[in-house]
Amino acid sequence: MKYLIDYTMLYEVDTGTILLEGVEETAVRLSNQAARLLHVLILNNGKLLERDELIKRVWEDHGFSGSSVSLNVAISEIRKAFRMLEHDPSLITTVRGKGFSLSAHIQHHTVRPKKEATADGKSLYEQTPSNWLRKNVRNILLILLMIILSAVVSSIVTQWMSRNTLPQDPSLSYAGHFHQCAIYVMNKNNGADLNHSLEEAARGLINNKINCLQRAADVYLSTFHQINLQNSFMGVCFLQDSHSGYRSCISFRSLTGE
Repeated sequence: MKYLIDYTMLYEVDTGTILLEGVEETAVRLSNQAARLLHVLILNNGKLLERDELIKRVWEDHGFSGSSVSLNVAISEIRKAFRMLEHDPSLITTVRGKGFSLSAHIQHHTVRPKKEATADGKSLYEQTPSNWLRKNVRNILLILLMIILSAVVSSIVTQWMSRNTLPQDPSLSYAGHFHQCAIYVMNKNNGADLNHSLEEAARGLINNKINCLQRAADVYLSTFHQINLQNSFMGVCFLQDSHSGYRSCISFRSLTGE
């Protein structure tokens, strides 16, 4: 079983491993005690668990002798793993004299389905060039449209940079915060789900090594979906210390699909 913690950290229960989703090189292996403890905290996300209850469920129920000291060591180990993955260790809160609680966005991790063969039983690359071109004219046109859309969005963000102020645009929707980064979704009229957009932006920030724990920024996300293709544009504008304007902006673009 796997859980996605705080949008981007993937916890594999069977192996006791935490890593950034899709980045195997970041894997951190927990001790057996810390792995069981994190699983209990995930199952009771948002709830205060008293020390005695945690010691019983993590140690005594598994035939081991636990103590308050061993509990503190396991908590420190999990927090260290969070910190190594550039996440806030205070996701686990200490309630003095009582116990601990985990406060994070938790969801079951789902595996994306494998690519399917085409209707004639052949993969895309087994088809002849003429058949491939005939069957994918529509996708080629969509890609060209997406490139044009990306250029338009890039132009809009450039104008915002020159103004150095947050735009007041009815097509701009606030999706939420990822640490110190405020996420805004452009072209909300395409029916995009704001929670899904928030998760997508969080993954993009991690993958592009934008540290929202230490730097405040406004993030603008625009995603265009058509059939099985997705074109995403993300602009990140870092705020000045006074939050009166932007210090600098960078942009990222990705095209995914079959």
